[in-house]
Amino acid sequence: MAKNRKTKFNIFIYILAGFIVFQTVSIGFLFVKNLKLRKEISVKKIQASPARQKVKITAKAAIVLDDWGYNKKNLQALLGIKKPVTISVLPNLPYSKTIAETAHENLIEVILHLPLEAYDKTKRPEKDTICVGMSSKEVLLRLEKGINSVPYAGGVSNHTGSKATENYELMKIILNSLKKKNLFFLDSLVTNNSVCEKAARDTGVRFAKRSVFLDNQNNLQYITNQLRQVIAEAKLNKTAVGIGHDRPLTIKVINQMLREFQREGVELIYLSEVVR
Repeated sequence: MAKNRKTKFNIFIYILAGFIVFQTVSIGFLFVKNLKLRKEISVKKIQASPARQKVKITAKAAIVLDDWGYNKKNLQALLGIKKPVTISVLPNLPYSKTIAETAHENLIEVILHLPLEAYDKTKRPEKDTICVGMSSKEVLLRLEKGINSVPYAGGVSNHTGSKATENYELMKIILNSLKKKNLFFLDSLVTNNSVCEKAARDTGVRFAKRSVFLDNQNNLQYITNQLRQVIAEAKLNKTAVGIGHDRPLTIKVINQMLREFQREGVELIYLSEVVR
């Protein structure tokens, strides 16, 4: 009787052991199968996702921000633009020198924003504005003073100047001096009758002109649309120049649009790389 019980017990142990081995093998098989399946799914996902392709650069654009020198309110925001940008600094203002030096230290290109006479007499002109009818001596004196007040300026642009930039003799005096100093000129193009391009060609001065004004309206959607216009102009003509101002919203929108410039294959460069 005792022997019979022992035999039954042994049989039970064998059956239990066999069941445990079977379960272990089954679980191991399922684990390996699941691991393989996950690996296959992962590979398929990678194959299904298109690889990020580097966008080909097909055009270039320069952004110029005018009217720096009155204060330093937007200077830190300016330094946050991690792409080439050019600032145009008004001469002989409380912060002209400081802003130019800080910009230069942070790899921001600097040019002089030279005040020239406008037709509109309702707005108070900047100090030392160069006017039509001034003697060559006075013109050159004011030009020299302006250049000296903005260190590291590699070129000059006109601040206002609808009247002055239509006067060939005056612009020739200014551009001849810039030629001797190896400075380029950017025509802000505030009048359709500007003679600056012809004067630059005749004097041999490196020259560029504005393509788009960015912020005639201090409005987010307007500035965004104008920056898109810069992209369009650059793609059409290979290069473009957008001019904005020392304003917080303008700087903010430029930063927001950097990725769009990249997606569209338009590289931001310094103004000095555009002039010819």
